[in-house]
Amino acid sequence: MLLAATAPLLIDAAWADIDNRPILVLRIDDCSTSWNTPFVGLGGLTAMQYAASKHIPITWAIITSLASSGRSLTWAQLKAYLDANGGEPASHSVDHTAMSSQQGHINEVINSKAAIEANLPGYHCYTFLQPGTWTGDAYMNTFAKLDNPIGQAIQATYAQSRAYLGGGWTIGERYYLYGSTNQLAIDAPDSLSIPALNALLDILAATPGLTFSISGHAVQETGGRVSYSVPADILKATIDKLADLRDQGKVRLMGTNDAFHADLSSDLNHVPDPGFKLSDPSLLADPWRLYSSAQLVTPGGVGDSRYCSLPNGSAVLRSTFLSLPPGRYEMTWYQRVINSKQNSGLAVAFANFGPSYVGQSLAIDWLFVTNASPNTWEKKTALALVPDRMNGTQLMFQPAPSGGYGVDNVSVVSAPVDPNVSPSASTATPSPGQCVISWRSPTDPAVTWIMVRCHSKTHPLTTTSGTLLFSLMAQPGVVQQSTISVDWSTSNYVFYSIFGLKSDGSFTPPDIAVVKVDRSPPTNPVVNCTNDPDGTLHAQWSSSEPESQIIQYEYAVGTSPGNDNIRRWTSTTDPQATITGVRPAPNTYVSVRAQNTFGFWSNIGYVATCAATTIGSAVQRPDGVSVAVFGTVTAVFGNCCYIEDNNRERGIKILGNLSTYHEGDYVMVTGSLATINGERCINAQ
Repeated sequence: MLLAATAPLLIDAAWADIDNRPILVLRIDDCSTSWNTPFVGLGGLTAMQYAASKHIPITWAIITSLASSGRSLTWAQLKAYLDANGGEPASHSVDHTAMSSQQGHINEVINSKAAIEANLPGYHCYTFLQPGTWTGDAYMNTFAKLDNPIGQAIQATYAQSRAYLGGGWTIGERYYLYGSTNQLAIDAPDSLSIPALNALLDILAATPGLTFSISGHAVQETGGRVSYSVPADILKATIDKLADLRDQGKVRLMGTNDAFHADLSSDLNHVPDPGFKLSDPSLLADPWRLYSSAQLVTPGGVGDSRYCSLPNGSAVLRSTFLSLPPGRYEMTWYQRVINSKQNSGLAVAFANFGPSYVGQSLAIDWLFVTNASPNTWEKKTALALVPDRMNGTQLMFQPAPSGGYGVDNVSVVSAPVDPNVSPSASTATPSPGQCVISWRSPTDPAVTWIMVRCHSKTHPLTTTSGTLLFSLMAQPGVVQQSTISVDWSTSNYVFYSIFGLKSDGSFTPPDIAVVKVDRSPPTNPVVNCTNDPDGTLHAQWSSSEPESQIIQYEYAVGTSPGNDNIRRWTSTTDPQATITGVRPAPNTYVSVRAQNTFGFWSNIGYVATCAATTIGSAVQRPDGVSVAVFGTVTAVFGNCCYIEDNNRERGIKILGNLSTYHEGDYVMVTGSLATINGERCINAQ
């Protein structure tokens, strides 16, 4: 069972006067001329007129070629709206089409900004909103693509971008400025009702520090079913609700750039609707998802409030995706055994369960937490380390089989350690059979020892939980490290906690580090080999390890694949080797295996040093190259013979000791190619 936290979170008083009201952004893509068409669902007004009547700031995603040619809202119309109502002109590229070259996409990125600023004097273009029509490396749906030349051009030109990288509800700091996905589209006519829209906007308004983007495209009449067009009644309801929440002082409406760079407090709860007060899992973008028999129940929660009931082992509670900056977090929640179920534990996970483009990582690995008093709401605590480039973390709760639990008041709060008080900058660096734990000891002279403990499911919270790895004397303000032996085959994750111990027996809040164990070996090496006439082999190979990395290869030479009876296994970090003193032959093989960070070896890849080929193929190679050919002996002389392919398409002269060759024999000949008096031949071995 997890114990209570040993120290309160540090809250910076400098944030006390920050305005943490939620920030909502209305983003309109393509700037369709339908925004200047009157609709009955808008009371006979155009969408621009109706939005202007409520003074709604809009981020306009402008396709610059369309604005210049009058095929979308014109520059004059856009400027008039921005002047009167605020908002932001954003780039949606020049032509909104996939380019045929990398440079073509880069030009779209750069030239669209220049066109916007030239045609909208007094306005800067800070935001790039990527077209969904872009493909390949230009379709920003992985972090790696942000590093390619197109992604670099976006980052060099704009203060932020929106694309298809994934993401979640952003509360507090906007760390992922580039590539994060829009959160709610209102132009999907079959997926959103006005009551559901209003209910969702009420949840957004009740989430301090939230930055949330709502998007739409063209406009259509109420009841329309055209894709990428907002029904007029849905648009009117959105504008009315946004204006009402703003006028009540509950939310702030901004353009994307202002929203992304507004100051917000650092101590906010990153979980929206943590007490389930407003959630409705039927909503399109509700902050909580319920599965199987899970349900929201009133009363009975903490303070007799609403809570989530998980009555059996199949019930699952899952949060929305949370967009969290990398760092140390403290997670708390309340749980109680319900329906007289067995107190077998509530399984808790804090991880990325998102699409594959995000990449799965884990901060808490299905930890089973029990109650001391089954009929009491008990507060539980866990620590989590969120790595960089994990944009889309979720909380999950599920009772053990035959168990039943209630969950309430969930919290995830940034919780960095004070380096003067606690160990800090901790890392865990794995290698085969061991791990190096490193940290900076606190400057507080009262901390005299450092203790490191670990667990396979979560970070130990106290100096008696988890498994003790080692203790050593602290050197204040100095980076220290220790190497420990580890059997990586026993866990999927190893969660480390690094405590400072004081002479009075107390301990500091721990710094934490985590290792995700990769037990999947590298791919089987693909091996190629060429050889010189002097018996030198040139071997090259390739293997991949997508989850960790390859730390070494081993190669050998033998008379069968995997055998090392000619040259013993040799270690190298290079994907190639020059092997001398080995005569190539069809029954001689170069074998290679690859090892990952955790010591797991790939299967063996191999290649024959001299693969048999046809005579016709052999004579295409240069002199001095070793070959092996099959053929039928057609003539035998004192120092040579001739062989030919079975199909009699090509023959070749063989030189050497041929005492065992007879006409009609079907033989394999190995040796090096030569040209003598203009005739191709093989010097047999």
